[in-house]
Amino acid sequence: MNNRQEALKRIGWWSFGCVFVGATLNVLETRICHFAVFDKKLESVLDPRCIPGAVFLSLALIAVALITFFGVLGSASPQDTRGAITISVVTVFLILVSQVAFYSVVPKKESLEFQPISQAMITSFTAIVGIVIPSYFGASAYIHVKAVERERDELRRERDALRQRQDPPSA
Repeated sequence: MNNRQEALKRIGWWSFGCVFVGATLNVLETRICHFAVFDKKLESVLDPRCIPGAVFLSLALIAVALITFFGVLGSASPQDTRGAITISVVTVFLILVSQVAFYSVVPKKESLEFQPISQAMITSFTAIVGIVIPSYFGASAYIHVKAVERERDELRRERDALRQRQDPPSA
């Protein structure tokens, strides 16, 4: 494996670790707070001083965004900022969708629905991903076409220079 592949593998494991820790703290925090705070009847109550578990998921998502962006940017050439942005946005989108799907479901009468803030966030982020991915591939195609055109123009100039040397213009 080359250095870039090793760096990307390391980034993947760091991102997985952040999500794992965030999800674990999300589950454990409510249980720990539930058992640590009791009222006079020894019935558990939720203390407002307890940190909501979703905070840990949010922090994990922020950590994943930073790790993927700066990790990919650091392991690539400086000109590959578009790639770092695209990879980090898609990674965060996939993790966000999985977190919303598993952790923000609200029971309704006969079905389960997402919380309104989760629905708005997923809709907005889907639009962002819908913009970032086509712009990444569009810019890549544009850069490739321009490189081919430059190469073709250079070959034409060389061909014209060779023709002028072989057939000097008659005056």
